[in-house]
Amino acid sequence: MSDIERINCSVIILDVRNFTPLMKTYSMNPDFLNMIKNIYEYGLQVTSAFCQADDFYINSKGDGFLCIIFGENHYVKAYLIGLLLLKHARKYFNDFFQDKKDSGLYPSEGRDFFGIGLESGNVDKIETEAINGKKVETYLGNVINIAARIEALSKEHGRTTMLFGPMINDLLAKNLFGFPYNELISKAKEFSPAELLSVEEQMTDINYKLLSSYIFEHMLKGVDKPLPIFRISPTQFKNMNTNEWEFLTKIPSDIKTVFESFKTLAGSVGEEYERTAEEVELPEDMLLEQPAAM
Repeated sequence: MSDIERINCSVIILDVRNFTPLMKTYSMNPDFLNMIKNIYEYGLQVTSAFCQADDFYINSKGDGFLCIIFGENHYVKAYLIGLLLLKHARKYFNDFFQDKKDSGLYPSEGRDFFGIGLESGNVDKIETEAINGKKVETYLGNVINIAARIEALSKEHGRTTMLFGPMINDLLAKNLFGFPYNELISKAKEFSPAELLSVEEQMTDINYKLLSSYIFEHMLKGVDKPLPIFRISPTQFKNMNTNEWEFLTKIPSDIKTVFESFKTLAGSVGEEYERTAEEVELPEDMLLEQPAAM
């Protein structure tokens, strides 16, 4: 017998790139296995700090993990967890490969060993009780597929590691900054040129406040229309000063306190770990161009 409950949530997917060749080369290396374990444990630690036990589900699949955040402000928590994962998974990999950059498995400059995808939506929670009385939870929802497809885009775009979809972007923009992002995108064709310019300037401002940039609409497998996709801008992420970040003034104080506790323990979230070569900047017009319509 099973019960089904529909829940609003945000989904985080972290996936390790080239996991099969990495395992083939380093499966007998305890430092590599500990690194993968540490990434998973860090994700669990951060999520547990932001969320009560009943407000998240996390599951590892070896080459990454799925995390679903429920409850109030789930989209804020998922976004901040994603930023912390972006920084610390990068550090774990860079530390492990510090003396292995000639292995042929080290990614080209500006790329990471993993990708992160975020999106908000609904899932159906299916709780089944086995014969021995143990309860098993399963979560189904197109939002999980969309988050996975968004993460996969990180392999196609240079210097793009953390990406997120239009629903979580809209929740952050509307609920924190009072800006109806998706509504204005849908009405873009009705605007005059002057109105459209004003809206695009406001979108650019919101993107800046979310450390993001728009990377055009994409057709994702299993989705019936193109979706605008956003990425965390490497330049903004690297140079961001959390003490002056307006985003933190808009979120509930308890969430801010948790985030700042991790920031204090691990340095500025915007601090990037050194790579041996300079990163190549993308053209500025690509970073700032906004979606015209859904």
